[in-house]
This record gives sequence, C-alpha cells and structure tokens, in this order.
Amino acid sequence: MKLAKLTAVLCAAALTVTGLNASAAAPAPYSLRTESAGIRIYDENEDTMIVGGYEGEVPANLVIPAVYDGKKVIGIESYVFCGNRNIISLTLAGTIESVGREAFASCRRMESLTLEEGVGALGQSAFENCDALKSLTLPKSVESIGTYAFRGCSAMQTLVIPEGKLRRISTCAFEHCSSLTDVTVPACVSCIEDYAFNRCTNLKSITILNPKCEIRDYATTICNTSDGPVKGTYTGVIRGYVGSTAEKYAKANDYNFVPLDPENIVTTVTTARPDYIFEENGLIVNGQNPTLCSIAGTVDGVDEELVIPTVIRGKAVAVIETLKGSNSKIRSIVVPETVGALYMEAFANMPALESVTFLSATTRIPDDNGAICNDLYTKTPSFNGVIRGYAGSTAQKYAEKFGRKFEEIKKEQITGTPAVTTTAAASETVVMSLNTGTTTSTVTVSDTAFDKDGLCLVNGIRYRNAGNSAEVVGYDSTQISASMQLADEVNGLPVRVIAKGALSGCKGVKEWVIPLSVIGVDTDAFRNSPDLRNIKFLNPTCGFTDPTTMISNTETDGKLEYAGMITSFEGSPIQNYALAFGVPFLPIALLKGDFTFDGAVGLDDAQLVLRAYTEQMSGKEIMLTSQQIEVADTDLSGTLNVGDAQLILMYYTNRSVAGKDITWNDLLGK
Repeated sequence: MKLAKLTAVLCAAALTVTGLNASAAAPAPYSLRTESAGIRIYDENEDTMIVGGYEGEVPANLVIPAVYDGKKVIGIESYVFCGNRNIISLTLAGTIESVGREAFASCRRMESLTLEEGVGALGQSAFENCDALKSLTLPKSVESIGTYAFRGCSAMQTLVIPEGKLRRISTCAFEHCSSLTDVTVPACVSCIEDYAFNRCTNLKSITILNPKCEIRDYATTICNTSDGPVKGTYTGVIRGYVGSTAEKYAKANDYNFVPLDPENIVTTVTTARPDYIFEENGLIVNGQNPTLCSIAGTVDGVDEELVIPTVIRGKAVAVIETLKGSNSKIRSIVVPETVGALYMEAFANMPALESVTFLSATTRIPDDNGAICNDLYTKTPSFNGVIRGYAGSTAQKYAEKFGRKFEEIKKEQITGTPAVTTTAAASETVVMSLNTGTTTSTVTVSDTAFDKDGLCLVNGIRYRNAGNSAEVVGYDSTQISASMQLADEVNGLPVRVIAKGALSGCKGVKEWVIPLSVIGVDTDAFRNSPDLRNIKFLNPTCGFTDPTTMISNTETDGKLEYAGMITSFEGSPIQNYALAFGVPFLPIALLKGDFTFDGAVGLDDAQLVLRAYTEQMSGKEIMLTSQQIEVADTDLSGTLNVGDAQLILMYYTNRSVAGKDITWNDLLGK
C-alpha cells in the first residue's frame, strides 16, 4: 500500500467497529448506491479513491466500479468485506491497483469472481476460504498473489493463469483447493513457493511452462495429501520440458513426469533473472519494490558469519524470503532491525547453523519449528544452536515455543548493523545504523499471551482479543503510574478500541496517551478519573460513541466535571469535542522530524519512520496520518523513505549528541 493511501484507512476502520458511531470521526463519506446497500468510498486525494467499508446490506451482485464521482477507484482496504455472507458474485474494475489483506476472505457464498484487466496485486488471504468460488481467471495485469490468497477455495474447479506480469505463486496460495484437476503455470512465472498447491486432493496434472521455474524443493509444494511439513503424496502428473526444473522436482519426489514437445516450447520463457533480482556480497536480493528489498538466497562465497545489512543499493532490507539449504557452511546469521518478517522456513535445513541473532524485538517468525532448523527433512526438525534476541521479543517466544536455546541480548551490546556499500553510485548508497533495536516509546512488546478468555495484561492495561484487533477493557490499579500510554499493538493485534468504561475510575493517572491505532472510544471510557488532567490523542480521526460521558473527574447529581485539557491536532473531531464541551484544547505542534509528536526530535523518531517504511513489505497493517507524513518527509520527496529516517538520525546526532546548531536546510544542502 502506498503511504499516501494510509490516511484513508483511519476513516474506513472507524466505520467497521461494532457499536461505535463513526459520524463524529471522519468527514461524511461518498456513498456509492446500489440496489440495497451503500459502499463507503473515501477520498484519498483529489483524483483517486479507495473502498474502505460499507453500510447496510451488501448486494448479492457486488460491482466495484472504475470511477465514482469523477474519481478513479484504485484499491480495496484490508478486511472490509471479510466474512460477508451476502456476496454471490463480485466484479472488480481494472483500475484497482491492490486488494487488501483478507478483504474478501471467508465470503462463503461467493460463487463468481471477475477481475478486470488492470487489477494489480491481490493481498495476503484476500480470498481465503471463499469455498463456493467455482472458477478463477486471473488477468494478465496481476503482478502478485499474496500468501494464502485463495487457500481453502475448495469448490474451485478451474484456474486460468495467463502469460502476463505474474512472477511467482506465493506460499500456500492455492492450498486446499480440493476441486482443482488441471493447472497450467505459464512461462512468466519464475517461482512456485512452498505449499503453493499443497493438499489439492483432486489435482491430476500440473503443467509448468518455464523450464527454469524455481520449485521449492519438497513434496508438499505440489501434492494431493501431506503428512507433516515435508512428506506429501501426488498421484497425478507433472508436465514440463526435458531437463527442466519441473522434471528435476518430479524425480526428486518420485512423482510422475511427462515431457512436453520441445518443438512447441513457449517462446516467452523466462530464461534469466529479471533485472530486479541481483547478487550483492554473496546474497541474492529481490529488489522489485522501488524502495524495499528482500533476501531470496545466497551464492557461493557468502560469509560463514553472515550479517545481513539494513540497506542494499539504497533499499531497506525488509524481508528474509529464504536461505533454506542455500549454503551449508553458514554458521551464524544476524538479522537487522529493518527486517519485519521471515518467510516460512527462511532458515531451514542449514546444517552448520549455530546461531541466529535478531536485532528487532518484533520481527515476525513463522509459527513453525521448521522456520529455523538444521535438519528440515526429519519428522521433528531440530536446531542445535542458539537464538538470540531481546527479552520479551518474538525471537524469545519462538525459541520457548519450540524448545530452542535462547540467549538475551542487551541493547548496549549492539554496535549497529552495517549498510552495504555497493556497486551503485555513491549518491544512491544509504547508510543507516540504528543501534538501539526497534522497541520504542510507542511500541509495547507484550510478554503475556491472551488467556483462555482472550485477555492479557500488558504494562498495567488489560486488553481483549477481538479477532482481527485488540481492545482496551480495563486496568490493574497496582501497576498504574502518573503518565500512561496505551500500546498500539499486543500479541500481533492492533489496538483499535477503548471499550465502555474501560479506564473509568482510574486514580493516580494524570495523563493518558492514546496511540494512532485507536479509532474509537466507547461510552464512559475515562469517566470519574479524579486525577486526570490531559488526554493526548495521536489519531486525528478517532471517534466517540457518547462524548457527553466520555471524560470526567467528578460527578455530582448527574453533572460531570472535567478540570483538565485535551491534546490533539487542529481541525480534528477531538478539537470539536473540546469546543463543544468547553474543555481546554492544546494543539499538537507539527515539528519537522518529530514523528512521535512529543515535542522533540529523537532517535525513536528515526526508528519509527524506518519501521513505517519497512512494515509495508512485511504484510503488516499500517496506518499513518497526513500529519505524520508531513513531519517525517524530511527530504521533501513527497513520500517516506530510508532517506527521511537517515536525515532525522543525522539531525538528532548533530544537535543532541554533537551539540551543533544545525538546521534542516543545512542537511539538505540549501
């Protein structure tokens, strides 16, 4: 998702929170009227719009148009139609650049899906478990299919993938598509990832037209049934050219191979790596994204003690796709703070691997004991080395869950992870070293999982699992301090709502800081809080169910009194609330580089800009306001990038560490 789109998410999400009245949280949306329902479409900018939600009953035959009110419709936000039981047929216009994560997942009555030519990217689990969908024809324009995109579409009998822009079939993309019988993978596809056609029980033939297509190397990538992560059975045939990777894959797994006529070989076969796949210091790098890159393997000569850089050729390293079995000599790996996620089995089947060190507390590690192991092809993959990371980190949780040895690292032990000086021009090389990890003032790493009732306590605040998000439901008075900040995420779930009365009657707290992730505050949330003097809202579109009883210090004969103030952005609904109820309002100043809006430019601002920039690649839902983009765009390019984080880091270092009276213009050479 482009960063410019992200402000619209806030408006969209506010409308989907059960029990919240979002009319106070956002400008009146445009409404595309159909026979029986209104689809909410929000302004993104002057020329384009994205679908961000719906109201009323969604029609059975749903059409998302190319243009509404003179503006082009370019996207579908994450989750907005997830679980809808009305949709029977769906048509998406060719103007749509991306379909968000789980946008139409579990639409169990959807029988027909039409993707018009021009549709670009289908997000993770976009149509997962649409188990009435009978057929799928992808347009030539589709560039990417997210992991699990069509997993569990058990009624799908026909799959047509044309020669076009698609380069890879992602992990588990068509897993459990049990009605598929024949599939042809066109020559444009250069990679079929793990479990792509796992447990397709009726699959009888798969034809692979690219003789050099990479097929992830174990039996469950293509199979009818599987037993565990590596053992699969397939009674059908694999068709390909003699000497192709398809033939090698079939023979390696004892599957039936049928050669294609070499005289009819497809002339559009991809025989060489595209330009965006390149080698750098022993690493195979996927640089298809204009600003991010991922590590897709290694070549001979890579260091045995591998320190993965933060930046390669000016692109932040955001994802580790796989090093699985790619180099039997690698003994240690350091994963930098920029990496938001590992793909499945990223460090699997590496027999010499002795240690993996994670410099981010929040890097996503697949929930699979084969993600980090020495011997993948065993019944229970094992790892004889050690996993290192911060206390409470995802690395520690992974190690503990799968019985791996864990060693805690301290931030003072880390001297920074290097960027790579590459063959690119010096002006294109970006040096970024953030040596304190990624746990910052606005990120709370939860070390307490949800219990059987879906609750957990983090830093004195009680959160409840609400499915795709978490909500604040209470507090522990013994862990309360004068200044409290809610987490923006717990256990991988974004915190979206403060529930009814959740923080009422809280004594001793003088200030609450409400993070950007929160889109709604329910009735009585801060009622009868005697010591409260300020609430700071970082989401300028946050909505309220009943503002009249939301905040108070005391209550006498039903009359609520509040002697404090509210802090937020000018022009926000929060400011309107303050004016309506006579509460003093303190506007947040927009200070260049101050991404956390705490009134100062610090190292945490640089880290969070880098985090926002990289998390798009990791598939994590991300929300940014126009105010955040304005203060973070320090290089005045119009978008967030590594250069912005670098400039903030330089500004902080020069002024706060070196004591130099440097200005932004000085840094920009003006």
